[in-house]
Amino acid sequence: MARYKAIDTSPAVRIENATVDRKKSLKMKMAQTKPAPFRCRKSSRKKVFLQHQRSR
Repeated sequence: MARYKAIDTSPAVRIENATVDRKKSLKMKMAQTKPAPFRCRKSSRKKVFLQHQRSR
């Protein structure tokens, strides 16, 4: 019985890991393709946002 259980669960786990890896790779690709000016704009907004939070 134990052998069958191991065989049944391992492919599912493998599939899960594959999907997680795919998501990670997609995120990495998105980060690489983001243009630099957008990042700069974002950072300035972040500073302003942090200042607003501090004043609360």
